[in-house]
Amino acid sequence: MLKNGPISWSLESAQDGFRLFKGVEPAQYGKSNSSGLFCSTLTINGTLEEVIEHFRIDTTKKAQEVIQRIGHGALDSIKLASLPPPSNSPLESVIVKWIAGKMAFDGLSRRRDTCVVECGYRFEVNGRRGWVRATKSVKMDSCPDLEATMGYIRAEDRGSGHVFIESDRPGCLHAIQIVHMDLRGKATEWLAHASIKKICSIIKDVDRLLHEDRLSRGSWMSPRRYVSQDSVDSCHRCHSTFSSFRKKTNCQKCGKVVCSSCNLS
Repeated sequence: MLKNGPISWSLESAQDGFRLFKGVEPAQYGKSNSSGLFCSTLTINGTLEEVIEHFRIDTTKKAQEVIQRIGHGALDSIKLASLPPPSNSPLESVIVKWIAGKMAFDGLSRRRDTCVVECGYRFEVNGRRGWVRATKSVKMDSCPDLEATMGYIRAEDRGSGHVFIESDRPGCLHAIQIVHMDLRGKATEWLAHASIKKICSIIKDVDRLLHEDRLSRGSWMSPRRYVSQDSVDSCHRCHSTFSSFRKKTNCQKCGKVVCSSCNLS
C-alpha cells in the first residue's frame, strides 16, 4: 500500500501485525527538528459502519469521550463548528475542533494544542469500500493561540488521518494511520519523533475500542458453552501462538479462546 507513491517510506518497526513506517517529508515543508511524518498499518476486526460511528463527533461531549478512551497523550477536545460539505463533493462531514495533548515523556516539554479541520468521506476502490478521515491545521479567530494564557504551544497538523478499506476477510479492515506534524517549540528531534510515533499507534486502540463496543452490546455466555482451551493452539483474536508468556483464557462474551492480552471481557 505504501509503494509507488509520492512519499518515500522506510520500515521502523513491526510487531503482532502492527507496522510503523517513517516518511521523508515533502520538500515544501523544509527541515525542522520538531516535525516528522510517520505511518502505521494494521488489520483490525470491524466494519466500516462501526469505524464511522466511532469517529462521529456530533458534540463536544462525544469528542471528549473519544479522546479519553484513546489516551496516548490526548487531554481534551472541543468541537468548534460544523460546516456544510461543498456541493458536488464526496465529503460527508466537515468539522473544526480544538485538541490538546501532552508530549511523550510528559514533563520534558510543554504541552501542545492544535486547531484542525476534519473531513470524512466514503470511497470504493477495486470493488472494496473504504472510508477516509483527514485532518489539517486551520486558523480561526475563535481559536486563538493559547500559549500566553494556558501555556500550550500551537502545533501544526500538516495533513494527518486514517484510511480504512475492507479486506478479503469478512469483518476485517485494512487500517492505515498517517501523522504529519510540526510540534514546534524547542522539542528535540528525538522527543518530537517519539511523540508523533505515540500518536501513530492510536490505530491499535481503534481495534481495541471497537472490540469493547461489541462486547458492551452483547450478553454474557455460560461457561458451559466455552470453547475448550485444549483444542486451540493460537489466539482467536490476534492469532498469536500460546506460550508461557501468552496464557489461554476464554472470552466471557463469545466463549472463544483468546490470549490474556486480548481478553477485554
